[in-house]
Amino acid sequence: MRYSNNPAGQQALRTTVGNWFNRARQVQLHPNWGAWIGMHQAGALLYNCGGIQGPGRHNGWGNDYVTQSLFNWLTANIPNSYAVTNLPHAYPSGQTDTNGAYEYLQDYYNVTRIANQNYAVAANTLPAPGNAYIPAGNYQITLNFHLYVDDRYPNPAYQPPDSSDSDHDGGDLGGHWPTPAEAAGWQ
Repeated sequence: MRYSNNPAGQQALRTTVGNWFNRARQVQLHPNWGAWIGMHQAGALLYNCGGIQGPGRHNGWGNDYVTQSLFNWLTANIPNSYAVTNLPHAYPSGQTDTNGAYEYLQDYYNVTRIANQNYAVAANTLPAPGNAYIPAGNYQITLNFHLYVDDRYPNPAYQPPDSSDSDHDGGDLGGHWPTPAEAAGWQ
């Protein structure tokens, strides 16, 4: 869903960032929320999340976008306790070419705020991505909200497959699409 720079969009974004921050303070993880823990190289735990819609749809993770003007409004109006990355990251999507480049990119920014200075993690209780466990100890928890801005755009590094290669396996079909008889023989 796309959110625009109007009072409803501003309130939705303000409420969302506050809700995610409150969940991060207690490290509330739920399968339908689309939140996960990541270990930062500095030793802090990142409470990674995204999306504006409510629980049940991964909170809109990967589905919710804001216009550039709403993003600009947020950066001008966000409290000083939050930080916003000054350059976007590019999230890849779509097909991949033979070199592994994705067809599209989508800009996102990170909205961060320290949520808990001394969160205790018991041994083997808090999984990180890849089913590894965070070592037991006390950690700083930092909200790491992913905010997608505007539409995805073509990746200039993506090389589309040859149009004569209908199954995109790199093979050449001699410059024509298969006839029904040829296609039937491939099944």
